[in-house]
Amino acid sequence: MNFLAHLLLSGDKPDWIVGGLLGDFVKGPLKGQYSTGIEAGIRLHRKIDLFTDQHPHIKHCQTFFGPELRRFSGIIVDIGFDHFLAKHWHRFDDRELTKFNSEVLTILNQYGPQIPSNASLFIDRMTSHDILLRYRDAEAIPQILKRTGQRLSRPTPLIESGEHFLQQYSRLETVFFEFFPELVAFALKQRGVLIGDQRED
Repeated sequence: MNFLAHLLLSGDKPDWIVGGLLGDFVKGPLKGQYSTGIEAGIRLHRKIDLFTDQHPHIKHCQTFFGPELRRFSGIIVDIGFDHFLAKHWHRFDDRELTKFNSEVLTILNQYGPQIPSNASLFIDRMTSHDILLRYRDAEAIPQILKRTGQRLSRPTPLIESGEHFLQQYSRLETVFFEFFPELVAFALKQRGVLIGDQRED
């Protein structure tokens, strides 16, 4: 899953929301370098990624793309599913997406000193370019995919993958509606497990 999904699935606790974002920036074992809540959010992020990567619906989506894109199909699906989540936001959260975006950015900026520099730079871009809100626009996804490909260490077909995403749009949207409610239920259960682990500690 991509940023919007992780932030929503992190729940309502501010430190878990921070961890939900940092899961894409913090690698390796967690040894208390962050607060208990932030590390719980990072662990939840990792559990969500593992559940997603192994899920039959996601593996099926990856077959929608030809051999030249197969290696990068997970990135296309992640970004595409953030678009479908933004497009159908009212089905998954009672707040307007604009309000959610504002609340999340306020939380992330409050934790500035605890956020590593690479994540801090991304939060600056989120704030200045309204990245989460841009996901609502299907026509913005090819540009997001292009920029994602440009940030990789070498040129990839991901840079030109936007047209393929639009070609598979309806099929991907159908799978999103099959998969995402399962992911919501999984994340809710895992938050309960992690809260229980914190109490035992």
